[in-house]
Amino acid sequence: MANPHNLKVGQTVYYRPMLSGHPDGEVTIKKIGTKFAQLDWGFTVRLNMETMRGDIHNYSSSHGQFWLSKADWELERKTEKTLADRK
Repeated sequence: MANPHNLKVGQTVYYRPMLSGHPDGEVTIKKIGTKFAQLDWGFTVRLNMETMRGDIHNYSSSHGQFWLSKADWELERKTEKTLADRK
């Protein structure tokens, strides 16, 4: 199944990059393809609709993670901060 989360054009998803220095936050889906959703953002990250991972064309590793809800995205950010504070 290529779109198990039933993503739609105009839907907001929430992004957290793997690399620091890249922006995170709300992003709008611009186009739905067969495997990837194109995003209305300032740089070329695609959303793999099956894995909810970010992908930059011609790179072999994931660029970040997407969440469907703002609450889940905020929980992940809070968890990362808590873990970082423990170090």
